[in-house]
Amino acid sequence: AGKQPAAAAAGSDLRAWEARWEARSADLALVEWRDAVAMNRALGRLSTLLEHPAHRGRLVSHAQQRRLPSASYLGHNLYADTLRSFESLAAAAREAEAAASPAELAFLAGWAERGAPQVVVSYVSGATPTLAHELCHARYALLPPYRGAVDAAWARHEQLLCKWMADLGYHASRHADEFGAYLLTEPHAFWRGRVAPREAAE
Repeated sequence: AGKQPAAAAAGSDLRAWEARWEARSADLALVEWRDAVAMNRALGRLSTLLEHPAHRGRLVSHAQQRRLPSASYLGHNLYADTLRSFESLAAAAREAEAAASPAELAFLAGWAERGAPQVVVSYVSGATPTLAHELCHARYALLPPYRGAVDAAWARHEQLLCKWMADLGYHASRHADEFGAYLLTEPHAFWRGRVAPREAAE
């Protein structure tokens, strides 16, 4: 990181958030945020929709979101399907507490203005370890050989680690991807003996 975030794209709500977008490819965008508060205000509910073990696929209210883990993330991995689903759910929301906020709308507008890339990785400026973790998710989504290797590794550990991954706050559909990201970015001590050092090295 180390770059100073620029103001959001023209037409976005500048009062609600500040971020710097970078196109890595037609399918991948990185967004460096000035601070976690602005980032999570814009993206927390989208991550809850994507990966929360109890709320995946559901639009929680803003009040509910303030009590959920993604309200304090240092990074988010989001996908075109998730963003479109959020747009539809928020547009159909009957209560103001569930409707899209200015910060959420600004992020969605920025995504659309940049060609709606398949994967958007966000991170707080300076959170280099978080960025490394989130980029693993981009690889999982965009690189089939990597995804196949991670799925094979997860299959060997799923029975042992499934409950633990749920306790970390992930829906079962996200376990393999998250396992791969942790495997590649966390020290051996993170696993507390659940994964042998040799396996992590491989």
